[in-house]
Amino acid sequence: MNKESIIKEINGILSNKSISFKLNDQTLKKNFKELGADSLTLLEIIMAIEEKLNITLPDEELMNIKTAEDLINLINKNLK
Repeated sequence: MNKESIIKEINGILSNKSISFKLNDQTLKKNFKELGADSLTLLEIIMAIEEKLNITLPDEELMNIKTAEDLINLINKNLK
């Protein structure tokens, strides 16, 4: 799965959760807090991603997620 496909999947999840931001070139490098996502919102996003893509993201690596790009890279790493 390439980066664009992962972004599309995440944006679909964001829409279903009524989250006010979308991932694009301007938001990928922003901190989730800057985008208005608190830790609970981020946890909801991660749980939905894991369920939709049928993957488990390691807890110890999730602690380092600060930006959407970090999350996309972790997803991509765990899909391989």
